Amino acid sequence: MDQLPAPVLHDYRPEVEAGAVWLIGEPALGLIVTIQAEDSLLIENVAVLPSVQGTGVGRQLMEFAEHQAMTLGLRRLTLYTNEVMVENLAIYARLGYRESARRAEHGYHRVFMEKSISRPTC
Repeated sequence: MDQLPAPVLHDYRPEVEAGAVWLIGEPALGLIVTIQAEDSLLIENVAVLPSVQGTGVGRQLMEFAEHQAMTLGLRRLTLYTNEVMVENLAIYARLGYRESARRAEHGYHRVFMEKSISRPTC
């Protein structure tokens, strides 16, 4: 990328105050920021310490978001990432996310993805 990633520049204070930031581990190994939209839960950001990447922490955070969406009665998760983050795009695809759009926003070339979810049957 020719500029800093958007999450680096974002002030997450409002999301923290709104209870939209979730941490995993003690001390924190990763975090996820989720925001309820009209009919979906937006994964605004997910970050894992480099020292624990590849150990399942990110997957646990993504599963947490899915559970949170189901608890809220939502049937869809959404997220976006920069198009140059090909590793992230591959990870999200393996987790069941499908590309829904590509567009430039705020100077970034973003790939938007979504995943449909359903409540488990008992």
